[in-house]
Amino acid sequence: MRVLRADDRLWMVRVDKGEEIVTALLEFAAQHDVRCASVTGLGGVRDVTLAYFDVDVKQYLDRTIHGVLELVSLVGNLAIESGKPFLHAHVVLSDREFHCFGGHLRSAPVAVTAEFAVRCGDATLERRFNADLGIREQCMLGPGGAP
Repeated sequence: MRVLRADDRLWMVRVDKGEEIVTALLEFAAQHDVRCASVTGLGGVRDVTLAYFDVDVKQYLDRTIHGVLELVSLVGNLAIESGKPFLHAHVVLSDREFHCFGGHLRSAPVAVTAEFAVRCGDATLERRFNADLGIREQCMLGPGGAP
C-alpha cells in the first residue's frame, strides 16, 4: 500500500497487487487515526467476495465471484466500531464480458492495482448494532465524540 496526503482532508491510497482491499483500507485508517471518512475507488481485483443483506432473516448472504474483475466503482465510508476502524463499502464489478455484479464488499484481493480517494472529516462516525434491523448502523458523533 502507498499513501499520499493530497491536502489536509484528502488522502490518495494505492493498494498493490496481492494485497487485500478491506484489510489495506482498515490498516490505513488505523495508522492515520481516521474516525470519519468517505471512500471512493476503482481498480483490478480477483476472486471477490460480496454480500447481500437479506432483510427477512437479518443476515448477509455471501457470494464469491471468481476470476479477474474490474472494480468499476467502490463507494463507502470509514467509521469506528468498538474502538477499531470499520469499513462499509459497496462495489460494482465487471467481468471480461462486461457483465456487472454488485454488493457489499467482504474481500477483494488486488489483481493489478487499486486506487482510492479517502476524504476525512473531523467528527467521529461510529457503528453500533441495531437488533431491530440486524445491522451495525451509523451513529453520528461530532468532533470529540459529542452528538
